[in-house]
Amino acid sequence: MNELTKEQLNQLVIKFYTKVQQDSLLGPVFNDVAKVDWENHLPLLTNFWASVMLGTNEYHGGAYGKHVMLAQKTSISQAHFERWLELFSAEAKATLPEPYAKTIVERARMIAQSLQYGMNIA
Repeated sequence: MNELTKEQLNQLVIKFYTKVQQDSLLGPVFNDVAKVDWENHLPLLTNFWASVMLGTNEYHGGAYGKHVMLAQKTSISQAHFERWLELFSAEAKATLPEPYAKTIVERARMIAQSLQYGMNIA
């Protein structure tokens, strides 16, 4: 099996966040409340996942604090995290080779749990 590449992670990020933007539950949070500048944010997200999966140490954006602050602006629930993980898992499985998809989804679940803790979501 070939090694996971940053380009594969970039494709995952682009495809996944295109779906997030269009999602009836997640889209309003990202588009209307957080007002994400997708053109600038997608490369940061790729760097985040490259740091997580490839150990590149390219991301230094303080994602945890930004998510906690977002929860102070709008109601974020368990359903938001479940939907995010559902879409992420499906796209990871469609985009990445199976062992990498499994690993990235496991890491996404751990990150989501940490964010939920910080946002006081049971």
